Amino acid sequence: MLAVIVMMVFGGPIPSIVATILIGIAGLLLLGALTVSDERTALQNQPLAFRIGLAGVALLPLLQIVPLPPSIWHMLPGQELRVRMLTLAGLADSWQPLSVTPLFTAGTVVIAIAFVALVTLLLVLPAKDFRRVVWLIFGLIGLNILIGLVQVASGGQVLRFHTAADHGALLGFYANKNHAALVLAASLPIAAYLFGSRVQPQGARTWLGFYAGIVLVALVTTNSRAGIGLGVMAVLLLGSLYVRAIKPIYIAGIVAVVVGGIILVSTSSAFEQVFSRFNAVDEDLRWQFLRTSRPLIERYWLFGSGIGSFSTLYAVGENLAWVKPTFVNQLHNEYPQLLLETGLPGVGIFLMMIGGLIWRGVGVWRQAEYDNRLPLLCGALILVLIAVHSGVDYPLRRPAVLPILALAMILVIRGDLTASTGLVRRRQRT
Repeated sequence: MLAVIVMMVFGGPIPSIVATILIGIAGLLLLGALTVSDERTALQNQPLAFRIGLAGVALLPLLQIVPLPPSIWHMLPGQELRVRMLTLAGLADSWQPLSVTPLFTAGTVVIAIAFVALVTLLLVLPAKDFRRVVWLIFGLIGLNILIGLVQVASGGQVLRFHTAADHGALLGFYANKNHAALVLAASLPIAAYLFGSRVQPQGARTWLGFYAGIVLVALVTTNSRAGIGLGVMAVLLLGSLYVRAIKPIYIAGIVAVVVGGIILVSTSSAFEQVFSRFNAVDEDLRWQFLRTSRPLIERYWLFGSGIGSFSTLYAVGENLAWVKPTFVNQLHNEYPQLLLETGLPGVGIFLMMIGGLIWRGVGVWRQAEYDNRLPLLCGALILVLIAVHSGVDYPLRRPAVLPILALAMILVIRGDLTASTGLVRRRQRT
């Protein structure tokens, strides 16, 4: 729980040195807890591809900062400019790591180890304790909504935690409105898992409907196009599981609340601002970033340039006509940036992780009882939301999103998590 709080509260912006140190301390505590747990048995029950992928998340950035002899790193693709620069400084014959920005990559190592330890520990926790951690995550998201509403009401003048942020939008602990919106959308399947674990599933579905209305209204105030799309996707997919088991009067009440909230928000300037941005999708700078980064990807695709090196490399190759007072911090598309910074090894680790999750998820679906499938569906939906958002942004570059990713992975690969929901009632009626 301490690790989750540290990541979600201090990991919203670009990880500073202080935040990285705090996350590193939390990671050490997690590793200490793993030494007295039975994590080996829990991991052995998972597919080999998943275990290799999980280990690679921490090992790959660690290998990228290991110093290499000049006879090796001189021969690596994309090192020509680096060799010329270090030659001018008289350091061309020194040992250098693969990463062109070893300091940034070292920070990634600390965060990656903490993430892997968190996933492993959540895997071995008893189901009751695991649900407590999920409630903590859900509570932090609720607190984030309350803080964000105060920020919106004050025009971004109150509770400003970050200087470089989208002030005036619903942010909470986050510095980026898109990341705050993704967390809001991901909280819907989290709520479905928690509310579905209650004794009275019918009332839980009603509360889930009201919470969905609150989230949809809050998403508009984030001024995030992607967040609104993800929220609508989550509501529609979750609604397909519940709508047949809810009485019409409750559906009417939920619809009335949602419509009332939309009417209230639609009269605000935030509504006009966010929906006017949908008409300018083709003018978004994301496509320009991708075109400009293509030569970098072609140069470093084999072994990568080091995690965290994108902003430095992009600044070197950026067209001077496009230079502005602000700098491009990420590619805003995780998939080509993954190839750029980690090369084929990183892509292989990613594919093994995804393959292991799918293999295990299919096995859990086949073996689990009908009322055990809702956690799997909720976890899969969170992963889909993160995967879709990663195509237009960089959510996993912020530690605050990592506990939600870890939660989603555990919901998919564990088969002992139960939930009493409308799915069971529907099957009994059939």
